Amino acid sequence: MTSDFDLLMTDGNTALGHVHGEDLVYTPDGGDAVPLTVPVTRHGQREAETEHGTRIVLTVSASLPTASAPDAAKGDTLTLDSADWYVYETDGPVGASVTVRAVRYASGQESPEDFKPPLPGI
Repeated sequence: MTSDFDLLMTDGNTALGHVHGEDLVYTPDGGDAVPLTVPVTRHGQREAETEHGTRIVLTVSASLPTASAPDAAKGDTLTLDSADWYVYETDGPVGASVTVRAVRYASGQESPEDFKPPLPGI
């Protein structure tokens, strides 16, 4: 059963997300898409070694409400800025939210084989 505190935190996180969040779509691996507005942190870019050579990858983290992503896991997808980002790590749930970290190849760095999670070098 959800505690009063968790309900309060869910409402607070939802309100915070609407004020300071970004629109994205969370899709669990093999599941249905869930549109959300949540806080997103962009971590910039770095190099990753893949079977296709060195690629530039971009990483983000997002705080998702556990009610919308109760089983967030590696291999899930975030669609943000019209691009698919692949979840490679999760923290939580902690209280009413779960933090996911996701990655995608920088524009011009991709090839069809690269987009199959888990991404190499992560």
